[in-house]
Amino acid sequence: MQIEAISSIPNIELRALDCTAAPTDCPSDQRKYPILQSGRKVDETVEIYTNGNNSKVQFAMKAFKFIGLHDQVFITCSTMLCKAGTQGSTCPQGCPSSRHVFPHRGAFSPACWPGYLPH
Repeated sequence: MQIEAISSIPNIELRALDCTAAPTDCPSDQRKYPILQSGRKVDETVEIYTNGNNSKVQFAMKAFKFIGLHDQVFITCSTMLCKAGTQGSTCPQGCPSSRHVFPHRGAFSPACWPGYLPH
């Protein structure tokens, strides 16, 4: 997988912080599987090629599917964009270790129907 920042600002660094997989593209769907948390792999099959040291994030993982009538897997990542060489930048280090994100599991949200637009 690859996420790339395209910017007119030179020397940028992109870092994926938290990435999850879900059976739908609905943001409020609580059935999420953690892939990265605080820039570190959670799933043992994840291999990170680059994260936080250039304008691309690249990682791979073993393919999987959600149980049930789900033909697709939607992957969502929160990212941070930094200017390379900026003193005190957290891109190379990622988020402080005190930041914890835990997966939430739950039922399908009634707000998620085909015409749903997040606010």
